Amino acid sequence: MSNASTPTAVTARPATRPRGSLAAEEVIDEAVALIRAGGLEAFSMRKLADALGVTPMTIYLRFDNKDDLLLAVAEHMLGRLDVPEVEGSWDDRVVALAVAIRSHLIDSRAVLLLLGASDGLGLAMLDATEAGLVLMEEAGFAGADAVDAFRTVFWHAVGAAMVADTIAADQIDVIRRASPAATGARLSHPLGSPPDGPLAHPRFAALIEHFTTPDADLIFERSTRALATGLARSAGRTTPAGTTTPSRRTTP
Repeated sequence: MSNASTPTAVTARPATRPRGSLAAEEVIDEAVALIRAGGLEAFSMRKLADALGVTPMTIYLRFDNKDDLLLAVAEHMLGRLDVPEVEGSWDDRVVALAVAIRSHLIDSRAVLLLLGASDGLGLAMLDATEAGLVLMEEAGFAGADAVDAFRTVFWHAVGAAMVADTIAADQIDVIRRASPAATGARLSHPLGSPPDGPLAHPRFAALIEHFTTPDADLIFERSTRALATGLARSAGRTTPAGTTTPSRRTTP
């Protein structure tokens, strides 16, 4: 009788990389790819290590912990904004910058909350911040007023990016179904009451038919233009007719 034992199948392990060959930039790029593909909730250091062909400990040689890595990922994703070069009025250039910021934040929304603090987002998007501060100084703002004016535009774009996914036709349908006015009944109480009761929200009842799915891009552009006009007026740059016309300062 043979004493030879039957060979056991060995699971192949992924190829390992040479020690010290993993650059921090490569880790960030792979993390960005994983987050874009599966979302932040599904991201893990183990998945990242497997994708890179290393052990998780190798990643920790480049980053102190997961939070440290995710902060670097957020700064990397949010920092890649191409600031638009737009010819036109001051208002036009403010709107173009705000639209670019909003679009970029929507694309990078998976990591947006990782840099939720004002200075965190602003520092991660220094090109946009620089362009915005230049615009505010052109309008006549200086020092802290220029910073506050830019923050007004910047956080308008941040807020619009954060709610971009909530504007959908099915939510408008929910409003219509929840409103007695949509079925011809009278809107008399938030929780519902007899159809012949007094109108508690008469303007909402009268305008419910106009609560159609909004064009979020158009609304953002219009609201940003109104915001820019108000900022320019507060900086004292208006014509007698009320048209905002900040002059474009030429850099020597």
